[in-house]
Amino acid sequence: MINNKRLYQDVVAGLCPMLSCTTMPGHHNTIFDMNTLNAGIINAAIRDSSVGGCANARKNLGGRKEPSDRWFASMLKSPVVADVQNVFDMQVTQQFKKMVRLGMVPKEGITIAIDMHLIPRYDKKPGKEITRSRYKNGTKLFERYMTAQCVDKSLKIHLGAQYLEMGDSVPDFVDRILKSVKKTGVKIRLVLLDREFFSVDTIIALLNNNVTYLMPCRNSSGVIAALREYDKNTRNATSQATLQGHTGMADFTMRIEKRKGNKDATIPEQKFIGFATNDPTIDVKKYAKRWGIETGYRLVETMRAKTRIQDMAARMLCFYYSLLAYNEWMIVRVMLSDGTERQSAMTQLTFQSCCIQAVLPDPEQPP
Repeated sequence: MINNKRLYQDVVAGLCPMLSCTTMPGHHNTIFDMNTLNAGIINAAIRDSSVGGCANARKNLGGRKEPSDRWFASMLKSPVVADVQNVFDMQVTQQFKKMVRLGMVPKEGITIAIDMHLIPRYDKKPGKEITRSRYKNGTKLFERYMTAQCVDKSLKIHLGAQYLEMGDSVPDFVDRILKSVKKTGVKIRLVLLDREFFSVDTIIALLNNNVTYLMPCRNSSGVIAALREYDKNTRNATSQATLQGHTGMADFTMRIEKRKGNKDATIPEQKFIGFATNDPTIDVKKYAKRWGIETGYRLVETMRAKTRIQDMAARMLCFYYSLLAYNEWMIVRVMLSDGTERQSAMTQLTFQSCCIQAVLPDPEQPP
C-alpha cells in the first residue's frame, strides 16, 4: 500500500479542485500554479505547520523552488466565503458518488451526527466571524463550524459543513446542513444531535426535513418534572411531550432511560436522562454512535493545514480541505481492502506519509 505512488497521486489530484475557488495569477512569467498550492497545503497539513511556513520547504518539495509565504497568503485570501462553501459542497458530492460506486454506502440509508466544531482563535480584536464559548485551550474565542458526519461503523465520512458567525441561528443552520447533505444523494436513516441543539426551532427544522432524529433533552423545568413523574411511576418511559419556547412550541416523543455510571444518584434528574425523538420505537442505545463524530474531529485536526492568516475564507479553505482529505483516507482504506474486510487497517499516519511522497518529484525528473 505504501509503494502504490500512483494511487496517492490521484488522491492529491482529487483534492486540488477544492482550490478552484482561489484566483491564480495570470502573468506570463508565472511559474507557480494550483498544483504548487496543493502541494504546499499537503505539506502543512501533514507536517503540522503553517501553509508556506516550512523552514525546510526545499527539502519538502524535493529541492524545487518554493514560493514565498506572501504568495501562499495571497492565494489563500483570494476567494470569498460563499465560493469556498460552494466548491466544498460540490467536492463532497463528487466524493459521495465515488463512495456509492465503490459500494461503501448501504442502500437502507446511513446514520449521521450533527455537531459543532470549534477552532481556537487568539485575535486581540475579534470580529463577528469569531464566536465566544467556554474557556478552552487558553482562549474563549473560536471559529465555529457545524458539520455532519456519517457515524456508521463502516462509513465514517464527512458529508457537510457550514460556517457560523456570531449571532447566527443554530436551527437555521441545522436546516441548511440537512438540505446540503440531501443534495449529495444520501439517504438519511437517523440524525443524532447533542443536547445543545434541543430547542423548538431545531425540532421544527428536523421535522420539516422529514428525518428521524434522536437527541438528549436539556434539563428544563418541564423535562425535570417528567423525570420526577417517571421516578414515582406516574409516567411511562415513552410518552408525548411539548417543548415551549419564545417562537412557539413543538411536540416530540420523550424516551426516558437510566443513566449509566451514576449508581449513587439520589435525585431523578441525576438518575435518568430524557431523549427527544419523533420515533417512539427507536432504540436509544443508538445514540452511542454520536461519539464517533468526536473521534472524527480529533483525526481531522491532525490533517488540518494551519495558517496565521485571519481572513475567514482562507481559514475555511484550510478546514474544508482537511475534511475532504479525511474522506479520501476513508476511500483509500476501502480501495485497499483485500475483500475479506470492509476496510483495510491503514492508519492515518501511513496515509499522510504516502500523500507527502506523492507530491515529491520522481528522481529522474529535474527540479
